[in-house]
Amino acid sequence: MARTVQKLQHFAPESEELESLLGSGYGGMTRKKAETIIEERGKNPASWPYEQYENAQAFLMALKSKPSVISKRPGWTRD
Repeated sequence: MARTVQKLQHFAPESEELESLLGSGYGGMTRKKAETIIEERGKNPASWPYEQYENAQAFLMALKSKPSVISKRPGWTRD
């Protein structure tokens, strides 16, 4: 029985694919909705609940983040 290896999917920062992936975890959030929530909450804090505001901020930060290597050790290799 052969084992199949699946490669990890990589998504470019701020891409539509990453937006839809993150949106599924943030309850259907989109970039436009997140920007609207942040803008409207800045003008009138009573317009959106604070939890929605935090989710919108976190969504946009996750959407714009870029992966970076933090380990200084060389990668694992097979002898």
